[in-house]
Amino acid sequence: MSADKEKRDDTLSIPYMLARVVSSNYGPPLVVVAVVLAFRWTNALWDAACEVVGWNPDSLLWCWRLLQVVSLVLAFALPVWLVCRSFYCAMERKWMNIFHSWVACGVAFVLLMGGILLCSLAEACKPNLFTWNTSLMEGREYVLPRGLCKLGEAERNPHLKHLFALREKARPATAEHVVPEAPNLSKLTEVASPLLHEYVYRCLYAEATNPRFSSAILAQGNSVCLAHGLCPQTLAMRARYYDSSAPLSTLVEANSGSPWAALLRIPLQNGWYFAADFHKDAFEMPTLAALDEELAPLAQNPTPEQLDAMLPPVPNKPFLCLWESYPGWYGAAIIVPEDYPRGTFRLRAYEVSQGKHVCLTRVEWSHGNIAAGRRILSSRSDFCVDSGDEGAYFAATWEILFTPEGGGEERCVNAQEFLIQGCHLK
Repeated sequence: MSADKEKRDDTLSIPYMLARVVSSNYGPPLVVVAVVLAFRWTNALWDAACEVVGWNPDSLLWCWRLLQVVSLVLAFALPVWLVCRSFYCAMERKWMNIFHSWVACGVAFVLLMGGILLCSLAEACKPNLFTWNTSLMEGREYVLPRGLCKLGEAERNPHLKHLFALREKARPATAEHVVPEAPNLSKLTEVASPLLHEYVYRCLYAEATNPRFSSAILAQGNSVCLAHGLCPQTLAMRARYYDSSAPLSTLVEANSGSPWAALLRIPLQNGWYFAADFHKDAFEMPTLAALDEELAPLAQNPTPEQLDAMLPPVPNKPFLCLWESYPGWYGAAIIVPEDYPRGTFRLRAYEVSQGKHVCLTRVEWSHGNIAAGRRILSSRSDFCVDSGDEGAYFAATWEILFTPEGGGEERCVNAQEFLIQGCHLK
């Protein structure tokens, strides 16, 4: 009786069960399939959970790599097991076992490929779940990055339609067939160039913080409307779309034989010029007349007091300019005040309603100096917001993080809210 009991206990032990699985025809192939597919689906579910909760999946990249290594080892171990199993069964003259082992591996291969394909299709067809439980506060006005694409949801959602309409109503008229005179702009570039630099600087800050602000002095799309070698707007566009080491004259090329040569580059005083991107239809650009009319009060009274009456001073801290080049792809510029400590800057973003971490691809910065001793960091190329999908708009707080050059802890020196959309890379 005790011998039978001990025998039953041995058959229920883990070593015995493992030995039976390894020595069976179907056990090892099916175990490999189960483990590999479990790892694959675990990764897919983990990514979905990261999207919903707002975790950064890169923080557990080492775990994903470990699972990949284990899966590859098991997948390559399967043919090795089949060869060893076939050799052993041939030595023992167990021909049916050889047949069943090959059938088991064939079935395992079909199940493995089918499971991986199904998982890949599920990941490809699944929408990004980042915005699943997010919301935009009703009645709240958010700043739109310059050029934010207006996609499906923005045409149906009343709140989004209102946000997009805030600046659309204030846009200046389109260009005309004849280049008008610009007496106010000419006067300011000649006798008050520093004030004009300050005006552009304040316009950029107002655009980055005021949802209702719009100005003809701001570039539309990839164009440069009012340009100067020390203008932050000019340097930002130049760093992203042109060789930053090239002479400034290569920024906008005006063909002498082009009928739009006058619209492409209009020289002014003290290094200023009016320019439009020659890759676009000139009629899409804001008019020189609208810009000149906007500057009329400052030209009539070119004093700091008049400038303060038109636009308030900018706080003494870095601020972020953000624009969208393609749905979910952004360019950025950080403008640093005069005499600000030296150090390194980086961006970090969080969704407003849930506090989720917003995943950004790497941003590489180009450094430059602008008027009044200020500095600018411009993104060399567009970067992607990998949280959310195209047309799924959400509000995000963008933090400018600064680390002093001489050492010290990284700290947030400014935070701004923008309405953005993502572009899921998977």
